[in-house]
Amino acid sequence: IHAGEKMPWLLVNLVIPVIILAGATLSDVVSSIKWREAWRNYAGFALIGVPVSYLLIWKLAFNDLASSSNQFLTTWMIFASLGFLLLGFQVVSGRIGRTQSFGIIGLVSVVILFGFTFRAGWIANYENGDVPQEMLVYTQTSPDLHDLANEIDRTAALTGHRSAIKLAIDTRDAYQWPWQWYLRRYTEVVYSDHASDKAVIGDDRLVVVINEHNNSKSLDKLPEGFSKGRRFVHRWWFPERYRDVKPGEFFSTLIDRNRWKGSVDYFLYRKLSNPLGSIDSYVYFSDEIPLVPAE
Repeated sequence: IHAGEKMPWLLVNLVIPVIILAGATLSDVVSSIKWREAWRNYAGFALIGVPVSYLLIWKLAFNDLASSSNQFLTTWMIFASLGFLLLGFQVVSGRIGRTQSFGIIGLVSVVILFGFTFRAGWIANYENGDVPQEMLVYTQTSPDLHDLANEIDRTAALTGHRSAIKLAIDTRDAYQWPWQWYLRRYTEVVYSDHASDKAVIGDDRLVVVINEHNNSKSLDKLPEGFSKGRRFVHRWWFPERYRDVKPGEFFSTLIDRNRWKGSVDYFLYRKLSNPLGSIDSYVYFSDEIPLVPAE
């Protein structure tokens, strides 16, 4: 499970049997329904009735009965509408049977859930691919690091040193990765853990990256002529508030309507009630870096 948290693709082998079982179940349901008979007996109204029922239940769950008389009236209108839809279900069930009726409702529900699944997959892959607002992204190198790597490339071009620009990278907390990948073409990179008193920053370094835990200590080692440090996110992860949740608190959220809203906000808009966890770094640039490309 611990490995699965960090690498969700390891769970695929567990999900595949469930997918196959779900497909077989849907096939059985579809083949068990007499579609022409169901259509003649108005079962097609399920295409409208089922989504409307879910919307009404959704509205009912988040409707504040005590806020105003209009809200109270709205609530009773929702109950009346649900009663009308339930009556329609009874009529159709009397004609085609409850088994087929529930089967059609289930199939329409699957289509609705597929829409939500597709939306969630799209957001996770194309909108929040490297942002841990998604539970799928457990621990992720932040986009700040990629942006800084591009900035170092531009700095190397400005100095004229190209791949020989002199860099210093703090390796505390395994910070050498992914810098070793981004800076693989550079030949003058010094990797050292600045938690050690033996670690030094050479006077010839033009760009220095320091782990936030070593920053205050490394300021004394930093040669003169460097810019003020700029903080950036190195790694970040989904909020780990769930680690401290007790069973009583968990079950209380199931009956606390005020907390339901937080779950809905996350499900629909990926709004988090707790900040992302992160571990940061500081980058320092030498004042010797020219403002225009070196000739």
